[in-house]
Amino acid sequence: MKDLSVTAKYTAHCWRFGKFERAELLDTDEAKFIFDATNAVLDLTSGKAAPSLPHSLVQRHKIIDTLLTEWLRGEGERGQVLEIASGLSARGVRFSANPDVDYTEVDLPSVIGRKRELLARTPEGQEAALRPNLRFVSGDLIHLELAPLVDPERPVFLIGEGLFMYLEADAQRTLWQRLSSLCTQPRSALAFDLVPSCEEPPTSRAGNILDLGLRLVTGGRTFAKDERTRQELSAELMEAGFDSVATIDPAENLERWNLPHTRVPTKQLVFHATGGGERA
Repeated sequence: MKDLSVTAKYTAHCWRFGKFERAELLDTDEAKFIFDATNAVLDLTSGKAAPSLPHSLVQRHKIIDTLLTEWLRGEGERGQVLEIASGLSARGVRFSANPDVDYTEVDLPSVIGRKRELLARTPEGQEAALRPNLRFVSGDLIHLELAPLVDPERPVFLIGEGLFMYLEADAQRTLWQRLSSLCTQPRSALAFDLVPSCEEPPTSRAGNILDLGLRLVTGGRTFAKDERTRQELSAELMEAGFDSVATIDPAENLERWNLPHTRVPTKQLVFHATGGGERA
């Protein structure tokens, strides 16, 4: 299938590799094969000091989980969450185990359909899929109306993991404006990952192979690149309507996030923007 579902499969096993709760509900032998094959190519073509892709992804997943957990604690464990491009992550399954958390996931029809199939394999998955507070919405973000998916009278926590690196700068700005418009209530927030191209390691043989492989399986789609810095990206988020922006680089504060794999070279950056008159 020539879309980004192959990356969803890679990360499905990555979350299991990272020992995230309930990740096994969405993992498959195919996902493990993609994960192992991709990592084998990267290991053969990268230097020992090169950032590890799976360990970097695990760290970003943990950071976003932590941000959401802390946000919900501030809401008294109640709240609404909207995750766009949710892929085959089990985050919605984990957090919707609290019946007071309303969790909505959005992704392409092929991904949402596959997610439902995978959850249907086990009693635990079936129970999760039937929860009234866990909703799956199929659609293309370009055309999908997001406002009807949230209650404008309540704070919302927005998540866009593994998405923005595929969008060109103009598409990123447009989506940030749309997401900012959902953050009308105090304590609303957005968390997403994006490593600026200027902070990425110099292009390597491994990077070229990974880029070529991504183009082949996605029909030509690959990572978008430009020269904006993290400071410039933060300024654009403010221009989009957010009140404040914090950047979280796990390498700068490992103890704060209680991250795994701290001895493995990683590269990651998470943005945490707040709206509704709140400061991060």
